[in-house]
Amino acid sequence: MTTTLVAGRLAVVALLALTSLSFAESRRHGHAEKQHALSCKADNEGSWSIGVYRGASFSSLLPIEEALSRLDGSAAWPVANPILTCAAVVGAPSNFVADPFLFRANGTIYMFHETKNGITGHGDIGVASSHNDGSTWRHLGVALDEPWHLSYPFVFSWKNQVYLLPEASRSGGLRLYRAENFPLVWKLDRLLLDKPLVDASLLKVDDTWWLFGSDHTRPGAHNNGELELFSSASPQGPWQAHPMSPIMNTARRRGARMGGRPLHYKGAIYRFAQDCTSTYGKALEMMEITILNATHYQEEPRELGFTPAPRRGPMAWNGAHLVDGQYSKFTLVTQSYDQRLVNLKLFAWHYSRCTSVGEILVVWNRGTPPDPSSFSSKVPLRFRTESRNSLNNRFWPDEHIRNRAVLSLDDDILFSCKDLENGFASWRQHPERLVGFYPRLAEGAPLVYSDNKPRMKAAGHYNIILAGGTFVDKAYYNDYWSPQHAEAREMVDELTNCEDLLLNFVVANATRSAGDKSVLYVRPRVRIHAWRLSGVGISSQYRPFARDRSTCMLKFEELFGGNVLQTTRFDQRNIQGRMP
Repeated sequence: MTTTLVAGRLAVVALLALTSLSFAESRRHGHAEKQHALSCKADNEGSWSIGVYRGASFSSLLPIEEALSRLDGSAAWPVANPILTCAAVVGAPSNFVADPFLFRANGTIYMFHETKNGITGHGDIGVASSHNDGSTWRHLGVALDEPWHLSYPFVFSWKNQVYLLPEASRSGGLRLYRAENFPLVWKLDRLLLDKPLVDASLLKVDDTWWLFGSDHTRPGAHNNGELELFSSASPQGPWQAHPMSPIMNTARRRGARMGGRPLHYKGAIYRFAQDCTSTYGKALEMMEITILNATHYQEEPRELGFTPAPRRGPMAWNGAHLVDGQYSKFTLVTQSYDQRLVNLKLFAWHYSRCTSVGEILVVWNRGTPPDPSSFSSKVPLRFRTESRNSLNNRFWPDEHIRNRAVLSLDDDILFSCKDLENGFASWRQHPERLVGFYPRLAEGAPLVYSDNKPRMKAAGHYNIILAGGTFVDKAYYNDYWSPQHAEAREMVDELTNCEDLLLNFVVANATRSAGDKSVLYVRPRVRIHAWRLSGVGISSQYRPFARDRSTCMLKFEELFGGNVLQTTRFDQRNIQGRMP
């Protein structure tokens, strides 16, 4: 049996998804959807995303990219956590996604989740689907939108009908919906309880249905520390309060609030709960229900087999749980040296606070590197000291890079976190390409490099993405450093230029045999170039810089047996106004 854990804002909720999938057996959408222009705005609730774990038991779960077979070749296997972010949501703007629940129907796995609407400010219920047992995901749209906040979409089937029990406490009651046209059209079935229950979860034991939930409005109830229990012969009710209810009411705020679907596993019954002692969704806890009958309830804590993820602060990204860390992000790599230390500290401070940045690697080409503890970074920051000052070093196949996705970024450029999320989402759809923010066009016979943006816009296409801001599969680094490209790397060292052009040739050469494109432009909305203020940087001296790059183009054409660069047409919406 394979179990799958989905982790989002509620680690517990995640295990609900695990439950559904474990008994049904259990990348991002396979095609590009247009993200809403107002998506991924900063939100005071945090920046939540969803990831998937798989394994044979609770204690052996692995992130999706480790649990699935990888396609090791020129292109990365495009499965990596988080499998769903605000950038993927279609149909309405989303500030974040959270509270995932899984449901299997006709060979397809559906993931229902909360999506925080960036316009209304309340949660809607979104849905994504996977047709290959959770390997890749496509967002379908918003399934349920009410005038009040919705979250925690507990989905289940009963008597050949699919039902949805979302958290809707701000409406004043607990509402049950049934699918009219699954998975996107739902109709109110009935008001289950005239009570604003939070995170209501159902459990069927023999012929009895049990309902867990919290009522924070009940007199004397501790916020995130209270849990009530009800029973019924039918999920449609009527529901009767258990004589011991509330079965928990503690100021410790630990182990009470539900965090996912209760489940049967190897003859035992488990309930998943949140640890909210220091912040909402700090960690996931598992309880074994040892007594559950008409008069008594008892549970005992059990070891889940996971430790909480490193926190980023009170608004921890996935601070609750299991997705955070090395498996769910990309690695940001930059080159720097002592004269750019001020830029670098701002760089680390800013980017370490972006959702999907998992670690920052600074390739230090000159002198003794600074102490990482002197930087205000919310993610691991590592300096790799080079014995030789070379631009080729930025693409060294470093075995300590944790993630398959690498963002190569100049240390004097600041993009918004939203732009990084958009770029990462696009790379996840096209991991075989260089996906970045700076397109260029080299044309002619022989090839001539140009920074002439009006000319490129007029041509309507591009064939280069500059390495100053590009996502790349780290597998290409091995190709870049292969013996066959030694002469090209020597030219990079000779001119102190063109390492990004060489990377473009390497990727284009690797993808052309499969007929794939090698580059993809993602338009950034906000960017600041510190070199315009300081003048420190090679490319700030443009004329000799451009001349050297055309020299490189000639040499690379010769070494690669001709022009291997592949043109990609612009999306016309991306070339309006000034280009980077």
